[in-house]
Amino acid sequence: MFFIQRTKYDMVEYKAFLKDSNVNLPLWLDLNRYKHSSFEGGPEKLRYKLWSTIYYEGEDLQSGHYHGVYVGPKGPRRINDGSVQAANASHLVNVSTKSRPYLVTYKRFGQGKVV
Repeated sequence: MFFIQRTKYDMVEYKAFLKDSNVNLPLWLDLNRYKHSSFEGGPEKLRYKLWSTIYYEGEDLQSGHYHGVYVGPKGPRRINDGSVQAANASHLVNVSTKSRPYLVTYKRFGQGKVV
């Protein structure tokens, strides 16, 4: 499992902020072409599936709203404050045009199952 956090730090203002660019999150990442020759394992050993996304809506990281989507035992779920609703895979990639991915989690798969 690995995490990607999309923040930058402003050295003049001394605060963190999110990049304002659009991000295309792939549902699957195949990192096999980047593995070292000493890595042992089949062709699926470095395949990762998008597992959760935390989105942020707001001007800066000091004010705004966080909400998320994750894959649980009953499939994808959207979390927003006190509510949890059923979702689908497209919600992992994009919830709304106002939201920006803040933290993304990918989980490794091998031989068709979570490793």
